[in-house]
Formats: sequence, C-alpha cells, structure tokens
Amino acid sequence: MRSLNEIFSVEEVDLMAAYEKAFDVPQAERITDWWGDLAVYEFKLNVKPEQAEERLKKSLAAINMSREEYAKNPCATQKALAEKMLENTNPKFDLVVIFDKPVLFTCERLNRNIPIEGVYYYDIRHDDECRGDMAQLKDRVMVNHWGTVISKERFEPREVGDKIFTTAEGIDMDESDYNYLGETLSVSEYLEKYDELVREYCEPKEENNLEMGM
Repeated sequence: MRSLNEIFSVEEVDLMAAYEKAFDVPQAERITDWWGDLAVYEFKLNVKPEQAEERLKKSLAAINMSREEYAKNPCATQKALAEKMLENTNPKFDLVVIFDKPVLFTCERLNRNIPIEGVYYYDIRHDDECRGDMAQLKDRVMVNHWGTVISKERFEPREVGDKIFTTAEGIDMDESDYNYLGETLSVSEYLEKYDELVREYCEPKEENNLEMGM
C-alpha cells in the first residue's frame, strides 16, 4: 500500500494545512500537523487516504484551482494561500447594531492570525443561563463565547453609573444594546456601505468619546 507521502506532494500538504488554518478547523478534525524539527507540515498518524482526498478537494475549491493547475503554480507561503482562500470564499455575516454601531456578527470563532485590513475584531460572551443573549462585548472571550464581531470602528469606553468600562475588561450588554437587522453582508460589502448603514440604522454619535450606558 502506498503511503500518503507518495500520493500527495509537499505542496499539497501545505495547501491542506493552510486550509485548516484559514478556516480555523478544530485541532481534533485536522489531518495535518506542524513538525517543528523538520520545519514542514506533515500528515497526522492514522490519516486515511480518503480523508486526505476530501480535504485536498475542499482546499483546491477554496483557491479555485484544479490539482493540475496547483501543481504547476503552487503558492509560495502559507499566508498567501490562506489569503487567497478567504478572498475566494468571501463569506457573509449577520448585520447587527451594537452600541449604535453597525457591525458584522458570526457565531464562529474567526481566525485572527489572518487579519482583515480595515476592521477590528471583538468577542461576545453569552449569558450564564445559555439562552443565547449577548451579555458582554470584550476583546477576547474564552468562556461562554457566543460569537465574533467585525467592526470598522473601535468601541470606545462606556460610562455606566460612576465607572468607565473598556473592551479589554468587558462591557456588559443587555437586549437594548443590540439589534439583529435580518441582513447579511460580506466584509467588502460592509466596508463599502458603512456610511450608509450608519445613516440608516444608528443614532448620532456623542461628541464625547464616552457614551452614556443605560
């Protein structure tokens, strides 16, 4: 029986690894791993040929190339591969207003190692009762993660009572602080329409950076 390294080229293994990284495939579901001693990506142990074939098929689709085309013109770096994949897929996200800002929202954890130019990332923590309500906006959320926010503008500190909260420590939210608009946009569409979205959905901004919380 032929080994996987006889069936798939080094460049194809790199392509599959880039796919897993670009789309943040959970570690348990990945079929490649980084071998630091050799400075290469390799297949994990016990990966079956059909698993690799399926992953390669998805990876090639993400860059819109056939296996033959990729063999003739492989991308030079992991970053270049991942960027090409994300450009081709151009996913859509829910349009939501949070604290009077139009933003994009997804329940997925986005891979921040491949940043999108012109936007900021935030996480949403859901309520402790797990009802799916947005409970807190924060730079990073590890526990009770409800989703990821993509915003063209930074969220400034908010004053609640006599205390000022930042996204570093977390800004608490209730149902009056956000609104799903029932529309989906890609990041490029969102950036292009941003000023229009502000005019249509958001209240005028305070002159002061601090916005009064409820």
